[in-house]
Amino acid sequence: MNSHLQKNRIRGLTTNPAHREADVLLTCGALALLIASLVLVAILSTEMLSAARGYTQGEAPWSKGQKDAIVHLAQYARTRSEAEL
Repeated sequence: MNSHLQKNRIRGLTTNPAHREADVLLTCGALALLIASLVLVAILSTEMLSAARGYTQGEAPWSKGQKDAIVHLAQYARTRSEAEL
């Protein structure tokens, strides 16, 4: 047997065109799967960032409303004015 073919066989390389095509398709499939998973991770991280931003933007008006409610309730407790209720 030719030593060149024997070395290729040891390395897992093939000279058969059908096997070479299968190897190329397998490699391309693996890369496509990797790219698809990276795109999915990017989309999910963008959605999570958007959700966190929405939460923090809603938190400020909520806490301001709570503070205003306490102030008006305290004024109502002192004055018993219907406008403060």
